[in-house]
Amino acid sequence: MRSHQEELQQERLIKAAQQRDAKGQMITLMQAGHSWQEATEMAGVPLGRSAAYQLLRNVRLRGEGALQDGRHGHPIKLCEPMREFLEAICREAPHTPSREV
Repeated sequence: MRSHQEELQQERLIKAAQQRDAKGQMITLMQAGHSWQEATEMAGVPLGRSAAYQLLRNVRLRGEGALQDGRHGHPIKLCEPMREFLEAICREAPHTPSREV
């Protein structure tokens, strides 16, 4: 049986894949000649004009990797021993305020 944490992570992965697919569809529509407004509306991607054209530019420069939304979380900025320490502290006393950790 999966934990609640694992279920939330799975939901986030599914949502990220759906957003990536929708952005890919939007780029395909723009490349087919649709305006950015038409493409974002048809693909269901809530982006403004400049963001849509920036994404199109990035896809042309970097390929499919540009469709990844890499803004959320930065696990590589926290070294493994420190991450393990923080996880242990938070699991042992989950109600401890961050200023005390």
